[in-house]
Amino acid sequence: MNSLLPDDLRILQCGPCTAEFNCNTDSKSKEYRYYFCTDPIYNPVLNDIVMHIPCDSKASVAESIDIELMRRACKLFIGQHDFYSFARRDANIRSTYRTISTCEILRAPPSTFANEIFYLKIVGNGFLKQMV
Repeated sequence: MNSLLPDDLRILQCGPCTAEFNCNTDSKSKEYRYYFCTDPIYNPVLNDIVMHIPCDSKASVAESIDIELMRRACKLFIGQHDFYSFARRDANIRSTYRTISTCEILRAPPSTFANEIFYLKIVGNGFLKQMV
């Protein structure tokens, strides 16, 4: 199956399901990860997968962007909320309420391509179009 997918997608695990299963409406949860780099000088190898938020070379990451404040803000999204204001308007949507079980900022493992890579991990029972 991986040979039929674009290079940036991979199937890691699969199993049987009924013919009626719809991955968009029947999944129990979905997870998104958004990566960002705070290195003063950005490695162009990461260009398509990691957003660059440069840290001043004289300042620490904490002084350039406040990771702890971002972590506290993530906690506000946990639980069931109306995400109407966070999504593209779609007349076919039945409800704009979604339940977020995880929302956190994590440090990525060390890499040869960058020193300071973090990511937003968000897990929910579903997401509205363009919500995250």
